[in-house]
Formats: sequence, structure tokens, C-alpha cells
Amino acid sequence: MFQEGGKGASVRHINSSDNRGAGACIRGQCRGLPDGTRVKIDVVDYLMGRLRKLLSSATSSLCEHQPAISGQLRALAGSLADELLTMLRERNGFYALESALHVFPSRSSQQEIGLEDWNENTLWRNEYKGLAEGCLFFAEDVFGGQFCIKDERVYTFDPETGALDYLADDIEGWAKAIISDYEALTGYPLAHQWQERNGQLPAKKRLLPKIPFVAGGEFVLDNLYLSDVIDGMRFRASHYTEL
Repeated sequence: MFQEGGKGASVRHINSSDNRGAGACIRGQCRGLPDGTRVKIDVVDYLMGRLRKLLSSATSSLCEHQPAISGQLRALAGSLADELLTMLRERNGFYALESALHVFPSRSSQQEIGLEDWNENTLWRNEYKGLAEGCLFFAEDVFGGQFCIKDERVYTFDPETGALDYLADDIEGWAKAIISDYEALTGYPLAHQWQERNGQLPAKKRLLPKIPFVAGGEFVLDNLYLSDVIDGMRFRASHYTEL
């Protein structure tokens, strides 16, 4: 793609998957440029590069307003508040990986639920009897499994059990984890299969298991149904309390 050589050029071995990923990213950015075009490549922090890579495959912003994080949410996010806000400034809410990943915008609209409303205790959090306390929920997988900030770290929150599992130290590390293991962390394969059969996932909807996964339900299309996101969280919270 580029003319080889140049004074001061440095050639080093890198991981083959990183090489393919970087090549695909540059190819996409340069698509449509005529031969001979001079481009400038800015080398950014490795993890920030992961976040940018994730955003490069995401939809446009889900909210037209400038993002802001309230005092209460900022307190929950702690030292990660600025990182979360930086991501939202780049893309104020988005879908990625064929809607398997959903990041909430800062404000609600007719089509989307914003961070402030999604983290309102009376919406669904109280149903988990304190297990959601201290969490700022900012994203979800295709099954409505949550990604949250707690104690200045990023965790997954299983809506079927209320279990929190450590995922990353910060937002950039979260993006790295998503890219590295997107099939398991977002449910992408089933999101892809379901949408091939039924069309695009609507906003405010996720795919819930007819038989809960924790009860032995299989990760197959026949065990999935389309559910409102709020109803899905409340339903599984009531199921959790029965376990």
C-alpha cells in the first residue's frame, strides 16, 4: 500500500493478528484515495488504539447532544469518569459488532435510554437487593449482560445471578477485552445469526433466553426471544431472587 523505505525507517516483528488488524484499519481509512496521496499516521497509545479500533466499526452517535456526566454518576465512576466521558465525546452512545454491543448515550431520547435513566435505582437496579449498589452501568451485550464501573474498575454484571466479574482496569482496557474476546463477551455469533433470520435488532431490545443460561439453557437461536431491555432486567432480577 505504501512506498517502502525512508530515512530513519524502523522494521520490527509484531504479533500477526495485530499486523492484520492494523492493516485492515489503515486500508479502510485510505479507501478511495488516489495513488500518490501522502498520508500522516499518528501513533497513539496501544490501548487507546484499541478503543479507536472499536469505535471505527461502531454506528454513529445515538445522541446529538454534547455528553455530560452528572455528579452522582461521576461519583460512581470515580477516576474512570473522564475516560468514560472521553469515549462518549468520540461517540455519544453506539452499537457495534452488529448490535451485539450497546453503549448507552449520556441522555435519553425517544429511541434510546441514557446513562442517567438507565442507572436510576427505581428502573431495575433495586430489584437486585443491593447487588447493583456502587455500580455505573454503561454498556450491555446482546443478552442484556451489563458492563459497569465499580470501585474504579470495569466489571461484567450477570443479570441472571447478580454476579460481578472483574474485566479491566479502565475503559481502554475494556475496549481491548471486547476486541480480544468479542464473541464470548458480546454474544456476537448469536446476534449475527438472529439478525440474518429476523432482521436488525430494534433499539431498546435484547435477546433473552427462554430457559435461563444459569438453569442450563443453551446458547442457541431456538432458546432466544426478543425482549424489552427494562422488562428483561426486572424479570431476571425476580428469577435471581428465587434462586
